[in-house]
Amino acid sequence: AGLLVVSAVVAGTLSVLHLAGDDRTMVDRVDPADRAVSQLLAGYLDQETGVRGYVLTGEALFLEPYQSGQTTVASAYRTLDRLLPAGGSAGRKLAGVTAAGTAWEQQFAQPAVAAVAQGDHRFATTAELTASKSLFDRVRTTVTSLQDELSAERRAAESNLAGSTDRLVTVMIISLAVILLVGLIIWVSLRRLILKPIDDVADDTRTVTSGDLAHEVRRTGPREIADLAADIEAMRCCSFAEVTEAREAREQLSALNADLAARGEQVRLWVDDA
Repeated sequence: AGLLVVSAVVAGTLSVLHLAGDDRTMVDRVDPADRAVSQLLAGYLDQETGVRGYVLTGEALFLEPYQSGQTTVASAYRTLDRLLPAGGSAGRKLAGVTAAGTAWEQQFAQPAVAAVAQGDHRFATTAELTASKSLFDRVRTTVTSLQDELSAERRAAESNLAGSTDRLVTVMIISLAVILLVGLIIWVSLRRLILKPIDDVADDTRTVTSGDLAHEVRRTGPREIADLAADIEAMRCCSFAEVTEAREAREQLSALNADLAARGEQVRLWVDDA
């Protein structure tokens, strides 16, 4: 019974720990990484919009979204580098995003901004803008691939979380059944080993105290209860012996009285005849 309870407790503890681990995967890794990727894409879009507007108009106002986008992208990369190990699938896809983003910045964004600042508008041509769009489309594609990978990880984490929850519910139900079973076993054992022997000794004792001194108080149950029954039986035997002795004495006295009475009657008759 004790082993069953310990097994149920251990199984319940392991299920809780597994559930907590799956939940931490969602809360501490998948969700923050998903938000960081969205932040990364938004930052790149701000940069692309700012660079394109600056190249086409030459207005310094368009550099504001480009510069704020750089800050956003840098912050997102710091988060993702911490959450996505380089050796994992998501880490490799993040490396692809980094490479595509670096290619766009080095081959178009940075030289274009520098050129416009010097009054050079050669990056505003259709060919350059088309090349820029092709480079930035590569950024979009790699970010989408990373988002798809994180979505797959999310589905796997949700599936594991659901499985862990189901296992925990199952373990809790089994643990409850084990506890009830152990309780029943303890009650039956208590009834058979303790309560019934006490009832048997009590029944025998009541029979003796009601006047049946010849009724034996039987030894039964655990040693302590058997010893108590033996003590009561010893008292019964002593009392029964005393009562028997007293009865035999009364019977002997009655017989003696009857003999004396018979002798007295014989004497009386003899006197009357004389």
